[in-house]
Amino acid sequence: MEPHFSLVEIIPGRDFRIDDTFSSQLVYVVKGELQAHMGKNLRHLTAHQLMLLPMESRAEFHSVAPISEIVVMTQNEMPEVCFDVTIDGAEHPSCKTEYRNVINAPSVAKLFFQHIADLLRHGVHSDMLGLTFRREVFMLLQASMDAEEFSDFLSPMFHARGGFKAKVMRLVDNTMTVSDLAHAIGMNRSYFQRTFKVEFGENPSDWLIKRRARDVIEYFRTHHEPLKVAYVDLKFSTMSNLSAFCKRYIGMTAREIRRAKSIDCLNL
Repeated sequence: MEPHFSLVEIIPGRDFRIDDTFSSQLVYVVKGELQAHMGKNLRHLTAHQLMLLPMESRAEFHSVAPISEIVVMTQNEMPEVCFDVTIDGAEHPSCKTEYRNVINAPSVAKLFFQHIADLLRHGVHSDMLGLTFRREVFMLLQASMDAEEFSDFLSPMFHARGGFKAKVMRLVDNTMTVSDLAHAIGMNRSYFQRTFKVEFGENPSDWLIKRRARDVIEYFRTHHEPLKVAYVDLKFSTMSNLSAFCKRYIGMTAREIRRAKSIDCLNL
């Protein structure tokens, strides 16, 4: 899904809910006063405050004022400006339970979101706004906040409920390369590799190879399909690629894998 903006009016008795757990959201209060319910947590929001909801979060917004208005920016990837931020506790996500995910928006951010709200009121397509302005808002925040404030505000993106490991395990079956997995999680490749090394204790490329080798071994021990079927089932592009993978990383042919009583190590 491409990043996009939406303008939402909230009145008492008509709450607004965010439950897109595969994206993160920036919520800016244009006017009014709100209560944001996030599970057992309650945050009070007033005009010109900015809230960051990380991936895997849900929130329900209740208006305390007669009319409240918010701009919601939804995205499924972190902009490049966030990649080199240093987050305290990144090696141990559970060590930090309170995040400064609500701030008083800097003056440049107020002007930015007011401009977005005006464009949406005039019918500008939200997806086009997302593609144009997604990076700009984080650049403005970085420029108007000191390094510690900016890192604290972004910390929910790096410590989302379920954690980095859970995201990897949920997405790995549908990805084939390190780049694919990094993209699915919403990080650039270099930041993903550093985070992965901290969380898993090894390089993601080696980990993916070992995981795939185990899948190949399990497949040939439990299935008897010929290579022309096996390479498709195992998501290899050709039979020769499957054969080469078996020889290089397992040290056996497919037939030898099927006959082996045990395979103690991989040729990594």
